[in-house]
Amino acid sequence: MFNFTKFISWGDTNNGPIHFCVHRSPELESFLVALITSREKDKPTVVVSDTNESNTCDIIYLTDGEGLSNEHFHNSVLVTSNDVMLEVSPVIRFFVEEQKLRFEIDLEKAQELNVKISSKLIQVARVK
Repeated sequence: MFNFTKFISWGDTNNGPIHFCVHRSPELESFLVALITSREKDKPTVVVSDTNESNTCDIIYLTDGEGLSNEHFHNSVLVTSNDVMLEVSPVIRFFVEEQKLRFEIDLEKAQELNVKISSKLIQVARVK
């Protein structure tokens, strides 16, 4: 998921670091913080926080949608797993196929958010 940030651009609206929010998964949040700290020592390009601690999330990873309102999703790229049910469709959804973890990208949803996804990422995804 961290590598998705290298293949997604938010146009002119994102001049600073990318805000990657994790909802209800402190273990994943801690892992991503440690990963980014070890890889980006000089100037972090990604900031990780809990969805409850940030008003601005460029990317949100959801394990479930409990406790979040539609305000949290506004202009955010949602990333979910196969079994998360939401009123808002995710841009990226992980799923298991033939015992392999894969992901699909909803290009229409990305266009609605004015988000550009690199063709390199699209090539390895299933496109919805």
